[in-house]
Amino acid sequence: MALTNEDLLAISQLLDVKLKPIKNNLRDINLTLENDVLPRLQNIESCYTTTYRRYQSGVSQIEAMQADIDVMKKVITEHSEKLQKISWQLYNISLKGCKVYWIIKTLHFFCTLII
Repeated sequence: MALTNEDLLAISQLLDVKLKPIKNNLRDINLTLENDVLPRLQNIESCYTTTYRRYQSGVSQIEAMQADIDVMKKVITEHSEKLQKISWQLYNISLKGCKVYWIIKTLHFFCTLII
């Protein structure tokens, strides 16, 4: 049983009718992707890469600031220890009767707060 040209033409027309809604849907999907999804995706990508670059440059700044803070902590601790030693030495000299005593006492108080 061989198909005739008319049979093949009828099958072709039937397929065209059945495929037309699928082709229309595919066209609509492509238009939606092109006009809506792709521009929004490009915008998201642009925002992401901009933020990434900003954070990437900020990492080195944060590392440098952390190094500075570590140095400052060390220096402040050393200075606080030295000031505390000085205040104790002056305190031990027994200057309780004069104004210097209260200055030293205050200095000692602040040194203990820092450390």
